[in-house]
Parts: sequence; C-alpha cells; structure tokens
Amino acid sequence: MISNIKKCKICNNELTKYLEKIRDYSDRDFKTEYSITYCDNCELGFSLPEMTCQELDSFYPQDYKPHSGKRGIKRIIFNFFTDKKIKAINKAMSSNNGHLYEIGAGSGAFLNRAKEYGFVVNGVDASPNSVKTAKDLFNIELQQGYANDVHFLNQYNVVAMLHVLEHINATDTIKLLSEIYKNGLCEGGLLYIEIPIIDCKYAHIFGRFYSHLDMPRHRTHYTKKGLITILERVGFKVVSVNKKKLYSSVLYSSLINYANDERVEKPLLRKLINYVPSLLMQMCCTLHSVLTWRNSETSISVIAMKKASENGICI
Repeated sequence: MISNIKKCKICNNELTKYLEKIRDYSDRDFKTEYSITYCDNCELGFSLPEMTCQELDSFYPQDYKPHSGKRGIKRIIFNFFTDKKIKAINKAMSSNNGHLYEIGAGSGAFLNRAKEYGFVVNGVDASPNSVKTAKDLFNIELQQGYANDVHFLNQYNVVAMLHVLEHINATDTIKLLSEIYKNGLCEGGLLYIEIPIIDCKYAHIFGRFYSHLDMPRHRTHYTKKGLITILERVGFKVVSVNKKKLYSSVLYSSLINYANDERVEKPLLRKLINYVPSLLMQMCCTLHSVLTWRNSETSISVIAMKKASENGICI
C-alpha cells in the first residue's frame, strides 16, 4: 500500500486534502482510517492509501450485494429501474439491440435483463462468486478477471459499467477507457456508465459519513465534470448525462452519521439528549431528499459514443 501521494497521477497537479478519518462502515471493527485527496484540475478525488486489485479483494465480503442474485420483490424493483436504463441505451443507439458487454457484471442480473430485451450479452467480473451466481441463476457465462485487465478481442454495440468505475484506480481507469474506445466498441458504439458523485449536497452534508464513499472499495471519487473530462480526453462524445438519486444512500448516510457520533461514549441519558439535534438533522435530510428529488442527485448515468470516424466492425 502507498499512503503518501502528493501529485495527481493524471495531470501531475498538486493534490489537496479532501476528507480524513473515513472508516469502512461495513467492518464492525472500524479500526482502519482512510483519507481522500482531491485534484482541483481534474475535479476528482483519490482514496488513500493506494491499493492494488489483489489487496482490495479482502475488503469485499462474501455477501457483498452486487455479487448476490436478486430474488422476489428485489428482482421486481431491480427490473423496473433496469428497464429504464436499457430503454435509454436503445434510444441513443442507431438501431435497437445488438451485442452488449458488461464490465463488473456482478450476479449477471443486468445482463439477463438486457438479454430479455434482445441483446446478445457477455461480461466479466472479478468475483468467483459472481461468476457462479450468473451461471446458476441466469445461465450466463461470465469471464473472471479484474476490470483493469480487460482486453477486447471483439467489438460491441454497447459496453456497460454500473457502479464499477469508482472501484478502479484513476490511472487504471484511463487505461480501461482507452481500451474500450479503441478495441471494445464498434463505430458509433455506446459506453453506458453509472457512478456516485461527490459534488452533491448530501456528500457535503454527511462528509466522511457519506455512504457513497464506501471506503476502501471506492478508489476514485467523481464529479460530473471530472468524469466528462476524462471521457472526452479519451475520445468519447458524451451523448447524455442523467442525474439519479438513491434514497437508500441518504438514509444509510444518516444511520452511519448517527451510529458513529463521537459522543457515543457518554452516559445514556446525556447521549440521547445530545443525539436529538443530530437525529433531527438526519431526518430532515432524508425528507428533503424525497421532496427535492428532481433537483438533486447522489449519482449520475452517462452515455458516451465512440465517434463515427473511428472504424470498427461489431461481432
């Protein structure tokens, strides 16, 4: 692990401190503290200490949600929102369907829904549990491997990454996006990305307790402008940017903030009295997120196109 990074590895700009004393709130021990530095030029945040993919493996629990299949009501809700994503992709395409490749495919649930819409699907995931789940639940054969090791032998109409890019170190991100652009997409092909963002009001309200920091698993922390700049630098033409809000992330941030209040060691009565302002703040934030859902977001989805001047024949 490398813990002292002073310059941005993308633009070589001096980094500034962004947040400190962040903990892994999925770990009950809460022992290790992490930090985030920020590049004002790239408008991106970087997690410290730096870790390799192999070092990060141990921080993904066996029951990590994206790796497990969705059943029952969760499947219905998932399909409802996934349908909107696939329709947005189809709307941006010159022709419906085609071949779709997902990086960080998790349980294969998104690929399965895309297949039901007529796409021919393939994908990759680093978790052996995900590969097994995709096969058992959806009969989808995933490759097993890290996102930054992806090398395309074929070109696709669509490459998708849903809440994956933030799990990749910034320098590997540039490498991966370049690989997608040069070898993964055919002429006019689309890249569909979903990521959480740190330039939103809830990130500022909750600070180090913001659930979308998800340390140490999230390696790069994006702003909307930061992501668009990287995509355009690689060569993509950004077609659309849509804001999304996950109410659960606002509520979860509230619970993290409440549960990790530094006054937790005080006597019970005094603790309850001191908690009231904090709890009211969290409740107001959650209510505010519901009432202002059209004007605020916790994540964004971006559709970017490989420029038509680039040659490529899809499989």
